[in-house]
Amino acid sequence: MLKFFSITIITILFTLGFFSFCFAKPNIGEGTGIVGNTAGYDVKNVNEKTLSATVGKVIEAVLAMIGTIFFALTVYAGLLWMTARGKDEQVEKATKIFQTSVIGLVIVVGAYSITHYVLKAVFAVSAIN
Repeated sequence: MLKFFSITIITILFTLGFFSFCFAKPNIGEGTGIVGNTAGYDVKNVNEKTLSATVGKVIEAVLAMIGTIFFALTVYAGLLWMTARGKDEQVEKATKIFQTSVIGLVIVVGAYSITHYVLKAVFAVSAIN
């Protein structure tokens, strides 16, 4: 039992050690500054405490939480499957958990991608006019 936990901890540490964290944030003032100037607003005082920055931080936190939940469900389903010992019910449960977590992740990433594309297109059209 101790050997299992030590191997698990070493594996997790190696896995997390090889990933580099990406702090990707869109430049909020890039598209909205052009739109604001065109509309006649003063955008010089726009900073990280604006509504769009706050909403962006909330969305970033929610997406990080969803990614963590997906990872935990995938590991849980994998452990269920590996420890099934020939029990078909447990294999089916693990398969169902994995399938639903992948479907959920695809829906979230798809919704984010569509929203990002639509907003980028709207800001591009607004900047031209």
